Amino acid sequence: MHFSESRAEAVASELLAIRGWKTTRPPRGNLLWKNEYRDYPELLEAFAGRGKQGHGGDAYPDFVLLDPETQRPLVVGETKAEDDDIGKAIKEARDYSTGLLDRGMKVLAAGVAGNETGKIAVQVDKWARSGWKVIEYRSQPIQWLPTPEEANRLLIDDSLFDLQPRVPPAEILAKRGEEINRILRECKINDPLRPAIMGAMMLAIWESKGNIRTDSAHVLLDINEACKRAFVKAGKPEVAESLTVPVENSKLAARAQHILYILRLLNITTLTSEHDYLGQLYETFFRFTGGNTIGQYFTPRHITRFMADLCNVSGSDLVVDPACGTGGFLIAAMNKMLENVHLTSSQLDSMVKKHLRGYTKCDTGEQEIGYEKVAIYEHPVFDVQHAARQLQNGRWTSKIGEWEDISHRTPQCMECDDYGEVVQYMKRRREEWDEPKVNLTQELGEPDEGPSDPSAN
Repeated sequence: MHFSESRAEAVASELLAIRGWKTTRPPRGNLLWKNEYRDYPELLEAFAGRGKQGHGGDAYPDFVLLDPETQRPLVVGETKAEDDDIGKAIKEARDYSTGLLDRGMKVLAAGVAGNETGKIAVQVDKWARSGWKVIEYRSQPIQWLPTPEEANRLLIDDSLFDLQPRVPPAEILAKRGEEINRILRECKINDPLRPAIMGAMMLAIWESKGNIRTDSAHVLLDINEACKRAFVKAGKPEVAESLTVPVENSKLAARAQHILYILRLLNITTLTSEHDYLGQLYETFFRFTGGNTIGQYFTPRHITRFMADLCNVSGSDLVVDPACGTGGFLIAAMNKMLENVHLTSSQLDSMVKKHLRGYTKCDTGEQEIGYEKVAIYEHPVFDVQHAARQLQNGRWTSKIGEWEDISHRTPQCMECDDYGEVVQYMKRRREEWDEPKVNLTQELGEPDEGPSDPSAN
């Protein structure tokens, strides 16, 4: 076996382990490598004449995943050492899989391309009536291997070609977090700095979609540059200098490649806002650094799950968290809603937008394009008495008792003896508000409509 082939197979083996496959031979495990098919004559017959790239001759796929109880093949896989060769890998996997399909055995074809020093590419295909079809998430090929449960579901449901990304089990995250912490310790990174460096690397690989040079001369510079881009895109360039890696640390420059490899294995590059993957991995890492060290505090997962269970959250509820932070309670509520339910990415997006509301504190009621704001009023005796909500056109709306909503120019228009005064502003992201609804200068030039004393109406 060529050295490059063994490196690629090592990547595939680690990806499979992270996704919950047992990487030992059946019956104890799921995995057969190409030199282990001799005890499976049905596989040998199916692969006969299916040489590499379909040129004929006897050759075998790099790996096959079996159901250890039934010995039924589930996934046929091919590996390549460079991510650019993912097309070749999936084509060869399809060729081998066709031999099984011809014998009435439904399988998935999987290609894995890459190595520990660069990007990792994955593609998973499934046979449809019109030919092979790519398994997707958000209309893009998934960049992870399906779990055993997902593979079985894909093979049972002929109409299923869409998967949601899943967070690996806690024990996998803990193992990888401990490994990264050990590397940082060997690089002489003190405990207080480790979470910030970890956060920078996670943010950089997500922002760059894995396009970071891993040689020691460039890796730390590229990480800092990717973090800076992320903060600029988020509209917070002033924060960019607060999350960086020390470029002068030569030991870290030499070992950063392996840390990035671990993050690629964990599929950091394809995470989306509705999955608390980054937050969960970050929290797991904190457990190996003695707790919080850079001002972030997280509600333990078992507490958020307990609260979602206690409230008996269902798919028809509207869940609001007025101080959501990283969204732990909202994620727990979403997971509760999704119990025993399988949604496509578009259905999940719709559910999140309709049923989950997460707010964070902000300093002013000034309009920010793309954000909805709420003003909280507090009475000196009766505590919180009122709330006003900002509209897309920049004005505010309030409900007075059982009367109709009224519109007012500023939150201060509603300050009075009954409601008290504004004590806190909160905001939440609304992508559909990325453009103002009207000309704000003209709209806000109108006189106030809100009464100085609501009870007068």
